[in-house]
Amino acid sequence: SRTNMEQIFLPKRPTFKLRTPRSSKPTMVYLVFFANGKQYKISTGVKVLPSQWSDEHQVAIVSNLNSKLDNRNNEIVNRKIEEVEQSYRQFVDTVSTLDKMPTAINIINIGNKRNMEEKKSTKKKEVSTIKLLNDAFEEYKNNRRKINGKELSKSSTDEYQKKISEYQKFLEDKGLARSSEAFTQKTFDNFEKYLYDKHNKPLSRHGKLSLIRTIINEYINPQLGTNITIKYEKPNTSDDKTGKFPLKWDEVQAIENCTDLDNELEQFRKLFLLQIKTGQRISDLFNFIKYGGTDEKTLENGVKVWRIKTQKTKTDARIIITDEVMKLLDEVKETDFIKKIDWDKMEKDQSYCKNLTSNKYNPAIKEICKLLLPDRLIPVTQYDKSEKSFHLYERVSSHCARYTFIVFKRKEGWTTDRLKYCVGHKTVTIQRKARDIGMS
Repeated sequence: SRTNMEQIFLPKRPTFKLRTPRSSKPTMVYLVFFANGKQYKISTGVKVLPSQWSDEHQVAIVSNLNSKLDNRNNEIVNRKIEEVEQSYRQFVDTVSTLDKMPTAINIINIGNKRNMEEKKSTKKKEVSTIKLLNDAFEEYKNNRRKINGKELSKSSTDEYQKKISEYQKFLEDKGLARSSEAFTQKTFDNFEKYLYDKHNKPLSRHGKLSLIRTIINEYINPQLGTNITIKYEKPNTSDDKTGKFPLKWDEVQAIENCTDLDNELEQFRKLFLLQIKTGQRISDLFNFIKYGGTDEKTLENGVKVWRIKTQKTKTDARIIITDEVMKLLDEVKETDFIKKIDWDKMEKDQSYCKNLTSNKYNPAIKEICKLLLPDRLIPVTQYDKSEKSFHLYERVSSHCARYTFIVFKRKEGWTTDRLKYCVGHKTVTIQRKARDIGMS
């Protein structure tokens, strides 16, 4: 027939449009595409506020600027868009005649059929998840050897095996040791929550989740013949949970003007202020206190700087020399804490500096902020899935001083290149983030 012989040209990827893009109320999201001169519009069944829709990225915007309810609704919209688009693409691969062009019913049926097939396949199959994970890890190691031309080191192999073993134990505890449901998005999400509840550090969680996702997506599910792809995004490890947040101007003033701390906290107060005024990592600040800087230079605006070599990145950083900085430097040098530092050990053993910071300096900073700033609450971030805020003094650390310096200079109009020049960064990522934070 004529219909069967007519060519059909369909876009591989459809566009999503709003029904009333200028509305101030939530409006329906439609899948829109053209085929053989005809426009097709199919409702996704979900709505979004036009002000929270990105035409460029074809998603509902999830942002800290939105309310929690708006973000929840927008996440539902984005999941539905992804589901409809997958159904559309599957339809494109199977359509052969114009009388089978996509309709809302067809799209929904395709998605439902696919989900039913996935559920059916996972229910039918009983597998040894332990064996699958171990075999997949061996294949993963072999591929790494082919790509890199050498074996994984024993320490790396042991570390990876620990991560896989933790997932295996999780599956056993959940009764999934012989079920292919072990390799579904739902189970993976539950494992992520399990790790979060254990209060592991963000990067530690990421290492485990990233490895498990790769093993499942690239080695296990292809072997099982399923089309499930585990989705996972790396967390923002510079979030407030890690103590990387700036102090406000009035909070710095409160620390500067404090005069009634005991002697032990007073010496750490001065050290903290010196770090805020210089913006250096604590390891570099210790070296500056002991050895000073080199190549004193006066910039075009009359600002004097000293150059130091950073410990972490081995790049040059510049410390701005002001009367206030020099006064604090002289006072800090006379504190018992600095006088008792074993400088030979500091140079030879990197853990020595970390122990000094974590066991003495950071606890002292927390105590100072608890006394001076007891009421400041830090809101949760998108990575912190609890619904509680936390007090500043609970998570403040030496890195907050560096962050505060960068944010303050950003507020003063410093360029990213100038900040990079002073704090010894190889990239400007943190400066760009500082630009967007804003402070009251």
